[in-house]
Amino acid sequence: MITNNTIAIIAAGGYGRRLRSRCPKSLLRVADVSMLQYTLHEVAKLGLKKILVYTDRPEYLTQYSEICTQYGIDNIQVIPHVKSTFEIIKRYHATSDNDILFLYGHIPHSLNHYSKLFRASGSLVCSAHDKSTMKRLNAIKVNLFLEPPYLIDHSLLKNIQSENWQDFFKNSPFQPSYILDDAPNEFNYYQEYVTFRNFVLNHLSYVKREMLQVALSEV
Repeated sequence: MITNNTIAIIAAGGYGRRLRSRCPKSLLRVADVSMLQYTLHEVAKLGLKKILVYTDRPEYLTQYSEICTQYGIDNIQVIPHVKSTFEIIKRYHATSDNDILFLYGHIPHSLNHYSKLFRASGSLVCSAHDKSTMKRLNAIKVNLFLEPPYLIDHSLLKNIQSENWQDFFKNSPFQPSYILDDAPNEFNYYQEYVTFRNFVLNHLSYVKREMLQVALSEV
């Protein structure tokens, strides 16, 4: 359920070494639109209290800022030397008690998928796949692989001791609820990227049309 206490935290950094990318995966472009733009375009429709974008790549701040200002985000959070994106959650929640929608900037989803997450019941709601290419994403408590977006109630983050996502799920007192993901798995290698790019072209092409309509209306 979306409340006035829910914020989005978007992890948009990384180096894409396995993909051999020349830029962070969030800045890869499909049909001349970055993955981060696809992500923000749909998340912005949720009407959340705040959207925060984090990166460990300050050398790309200009590109991030150009994208984020389109959605009213004027402060990109730089958090260097992150071993796990879970550190972002820990550092943010140390000074806040918001419910959190956590997602990757390079893995856009449709508004419909985000809406399903918010309609689901439970303190911890995840996207789920029947397979994963990453060994660390073990099936925990359900016979599926859990990947972002995650919707996390703030009560689960009080006095948290976990250092990474796997420990967090393992130590959670609640079995996570999950929504089967209509998008492919997160991509780390080129062929996985091609699969995800095709998903974006086939299922999120309307984003570019909507962006053009907004741009024309502002002329």
